[in-house]
Amino acid sequence: MQEFEKKVSVVVPIYNMKKYIGECIESIITQTFPKEEMQVLLVNDGSTDNTAEIIKDYIKIYDFLEYHEKENGGLSDTDKYNIAASFTENVIQSVISRIKRAIEITGHKILVCAGGVMANGHIKDALQNLCGDLKIKLYIPDKKYCGDNAAMIAAQGFCEFKSGNTAGLNQNAFASVNWV
Repeated sequence: MQEFEKKVSVVVPIYNMKKYIGECIESIITQTFPKEEMQVLLVNDGSTDNTAEIIKDYIKIYDFLEYHEKENGGLSDTDKYNIAASFTENVIQSVISRIKRAIEITGHKILVCAGGVMANGHIKDALQNLCGDLKIKLYIPDKKYCGDNAAMIAAQGFCEFKSGNTAGLNQNAFASVNWV
């Protein structure tokens, strides 16, 4: 079973809450739950008061708070945004942890990532951070080439060909390595 870095996501939809936002954030940060296992998404739904400035003061201090601004769309719209943001974060954590494990197992110093998933800027940023931390080279094709897995397959095929690994046309297309 995959274990994620964040155990709890707290989503706070916000609209013109300057009177209460400080108290709301204080109630979250004083919880005894480990902050390194907590993700707090503060989503400002187009507030017209100074709610944003109050939140920005908090996010300078607490790195587990994430601030997002969007055009006012109402509570239902904000809920959809929050669910999408939380889902994206969990997908990123899953992808990054699996890639990190594969790098640890293989010891490779080059990572090539392509396919539709690389059109996601959040995943791309997370991979760039991971590769920077691990001091490995990352190759990602331009976004216009990330619509399907063709670029990834072509990159692998090129590497295999360059290494002298060729095969007949009777090969199957099944994955043969399980990284996790």
